[in-house]
Amino acid sequence: MLHLGQMDRKDLGGVVSPQTASGISPASLLRAREGLILHQALCAVAKLGIADLVEGHPRATAELASELNVNESALYRTLRLLASQGIFEETAPHTFRNTELSCFSRPGPSWPA
Repeated sequence: MLHLGQMDRKDLGGVVSPQTASGISPASLLRAREGLILHQALCAVAKLGIADLVEGHPRATAELASELNVNESALYRTLRLLASQGIFEETAPHTFRNTELSCFSRPGPSWPA
């Protein structure tokens, strides 16, 4: 039985990969972390009402950050993460608009049919 941190000596093309006793690799932990980060980003933009603020036309992160009194760099990075998942779209540098997915972070009546 392997213990956390022990190396599994299986030949993976010359690469030795660490695994736990259950066979779960550190890559599984990284995927879980990515899911948590995405979840937190979605919660943040929903609480800030970003999808409502960009409804109808793209808006720059500097403008949004000023209106919301939040850090522009952090807001930009958050929206870039969400854009990489198709949740918002970056239409120009530091400028974002809604996608069909971002509409789900708005109140119920605005959800697409």
